[in-house]
Amino acid sequence: MDRIFGRRTAAVPSLTFSFQHLPGVTVIALAGEVDVTNAHLVDDYISRRRRHHGEHLVLDMS
Repeated sequence: MDRIFGRRTAAVPSLTFSFQHLPGVTVIALAGEVDVTNAHLVDDYISRRRRHHGEHLVLDMS
């Protein structure tokens, strides 16, 4: 993973993930196409990046 301007990124084929922890919320940005073949990667990434179960989560898919 690369650390860029306080954000960490990880790349997988056709998807790029980045996240940022803010007070009370984790923001995860996704770039690329999400479909049935890679949806499990999104689920895995979200599970690994959240600090606490139940905290707020923002998915930026813009």
